[in-house]
Amino acid sequence: MARTSRSLGVPRWLCAALALMALSACSQDTTPAARPGRPTAAVSAGPTPSAHSGLTGRFVLIRDLGLGEVFTMNADGTGQLRLTRDADQDSEPDLSPDGTRIAFTSYRHGQAQVYVMNADGRGKQQRLTGSGADEYGPVFSPDGSRIAYVSLQHGSSEIYVMDADGTNQRRLTHNREIDFEPVFSPDGSRIAFTSKRDADGGLRNGEVYVMRADGSGQTRLTRHRADSDSPTFSPDNARIAFSSWRDGDDDIYDMALDGSDLRKLTDSPGDDNRAVYSPDGTRIAFVAGRSGICISA
Repeated sequence: MARTSRSLGVPRWLCAALALMALSACSQDTTPAARPGRPTAAVSAGPTPSAHSGLTGRFVLIRDLGLGEVFTMNADGTGQLRLTRDADQDSEPDLSPDGTRIAFTSYRHGQAQVYVMNADGRGKQQRLTGSGADEYGPVFSPDGSRIAYVSLQHGSSEIYVMDADGTNQRRLTHNREIDFEPVFSPDGSRIAFTSKRDADGGLRNGEVYVMRADGSGQTRLTRHRADSDSPTFSPDNARIAFSSWRDGDDDIYDMALDGSDLRKLTDSPGDDNRAVYSPDGTRIAFVAGRSGICISA
């Protein structure tokens, strides 16, 4: 679910490949542009890096085996290990900071729900949510004590947080429009997310927001007629990378925490999205849909 939940109409197929780039900026682009019909990133794509994968030397990824299953692999792509085996879709895995658990989204009970399992796939896969509505997109806090996620239990897509065992579920955003894609800052004090609450030129486009971890101080960081989404913090807590459809396809950008100093980092004919910084902040992993390296299983 790189953009929204399956219940919101996201397709399941995407040609994608994992790529790495040096952290260097291309020309800055802040010119508003009309948004053409845009493809939406898939719920179960080819290798999608976990935000914490660098802590154990392994990536957590989704492979399309009919619907989607959770795998782990070494950073060079070897040693792929399948962790889930379900008739329904499993997606959006996130590795805990200590490398022992994986939170993920599963449709095994007919709707999206948040689960957690041991990182080696052994033992019980525990369901953490169950409001009766779709709940998805789990991400661990830096200390592993909390999980941020998205719930539709009040009719629209909102950001929630809960303890890592599923208790103390708390709603952080309150909007009629969609809020999704939460991610914690490295110090755990803030959460960046994507929201469609603002209409620029009549378009319900996505924009990157940031708030305190308790839901207060919600601040808009991007302003453009094209979608901006999939935010992630740099390890030093100084910048936020995101993807945006400003030049006719998705490219990776980053910016300072207040939205200033915008830099364009990729410029290719295919879609580049789902950026993740390396642990030392010098490189970025991202999903790239480019001719010749397309993966679909």
